[in-house]
Amino acid sequence: MISGVSIAVLTFLGKIQMYQMESYSLTIRKTVFNLAGYFQNPLVDLFVFGFILWCFYKALRRVEE
Repeated sequence: MISGVSIAVLTFLGKIQMYQMESYSLTIRKTVFNLAGYFQNPLVDLFVFGFILWCFYKALRRVEE
């Protein structure tokens, strides 16, 4: 739910465009799903989610520079 709202807000602000992110988001969703299924631990899920947020933050900061 949080990631969906985040993507909607970033799209509204013009930071991302949904059609450009489709291939990346599919890869990320598959990776997160596979990791969550492998570990089956909510702490690992939170860590992966945090790492993905950090990656997006770094990518957005790099684009702004």
